[in-house]
Amino acid sequence: MTAKVSTLSSRLRALTTMSQLQPTQAQIIKLGLEADPLILSALLTAATRSPSGCLNHAQAIFSSASTDNVYHCNIMIRAYASSLFPLRGLHVYDRMRRRGVRVDNFTYTFVLKACAAAFRASDDGGSDSEHRRALLAAKGFELHASIFNSGFGYDHFIHNLLIRMYAQCGSVRLARKVFDEMVDRNVHTWNIMISACDQAGDFDSSDQLLSSMPARNVVSWNTLLARYVRLCDVAAAERVFNEMPIRDSVSWNTIIALYVQTKDYHRALGLFREMQAAGVDPTEVTMISVLGACAETGALEVGREIHQKLRLEYSIRPDVKHYGCMVDLLSRSGQLSKAFHLIHEASHDTKAPLWRTLLGSCRIHSNVELADECFNQLSGCLTDGDYRWDDVQRVRNAMIDSKVAKQSGYSNFQSANAS
Repeated sequence: MTAKVSTLSSRLRALTTMSQLQPTQAQIIKLGLEADPLILSALLTAATRSPSGCLNHAQAIFSSASTDNVYHCNIMIRAYASSLFPLRGLHVYDRMRRRGVRVDNFTYTFVLKACAAAFRASDDGGSDSEHRRALLAAKGFELHASIFNSGFGYDHFIHNLLIRMYAQCGSVRLARKVFDEMVDRNVHTWNIMISACDQAGDFDSSDQLLSSMPARNVVSWNTLLARYVRLCDVAAAERVFNEMPIRDSVSWNTIIALYVQTKDYHRALGLFREMQAAGVDPTEVTMISVLGACAETGALEVGREIHQKLRLEYSIRPDVKHYGCMVDLLSRSGQLSKAFHLIHEASHDTKAPLWRTLLGSCRIHSNVELADECFNQLSGCLTDGDYRWDDVQRVRNAMIDSKVAKQSGYSNFQSANAS
């Protein structure tokens, strides 16, 4: 049986999609191995693996097993901390405490991230958002006390996460208190504290920390660069960028984004070429800025070339933002038909905003025929109760009212779903 467990665990670790997981899980249940700790760990890891996992499925496995294994609980907290539902990670942690599960340093690593993420997510403008934020801040204090009571008060990594959590929960004063009480600080600790002061607008403290830190790394320089980008201080940002002894992709992305933000699109494209000449590989973020600059300047051929290279040369999987930039670029160039066909290349869950973008362009170009095709495509992406239907219907009705002629029952564009 040990060999079978080892084989199935290895198979689970190699899975990349939920459709692959289900038959393997069925085999595990048939063999009665679903409660085996090693198998359960592999199952939960496979089900929470991003982007192909399914947290609901993982939660069902976790709840069914009713496990008190700290490793299993940590897998779930980690997954929730990085998801749209970080509060559920705190629920898993609370369950551990109620059931007397002995936590470890990894538990605190993940639950501190979940607490900070839940605090950020609570700032949604709802009527009870202040109450929820107060509860989550109190949870942060509770976690801090629990860390020391559990004997992890001198864990360097957890200290850094405490500083980050307090900063992200809006309490730079408490973050600074943790920082000042630390006997041994590494460059990462300094960078977190400096970034926290910058985010709070306390630039005097940030500058004091920068001048006091024993040594800077590229993250330190990027933090300073990001400050001036947020302030739209182009001259200061350029000065910092030029003074940097070493630059990584974040450095280039930040300065390129600044020029896009300030509408200096040609300079942004020029820096992209410099980035390539420097041998720094572009990232997904780079390409969003660059394709956006192409759309704003009408650089159609440059945009097409970059989009084609995303997968082939840069190993970047285009997402809705990359496709959105290209749809915008093609639409501005009047190539609505090519934008229409490009959208069919995108994955289904990203198509709705792209169809809405093209529908708006159809209105600008008075192309009622293609607008109807976009409207039909949207019907497969939005439900009847989706609030976005109101905007879609409004655009379509406005086009009908514009009295642009359209031959009834005729279309030059074949739906992707048509046979």
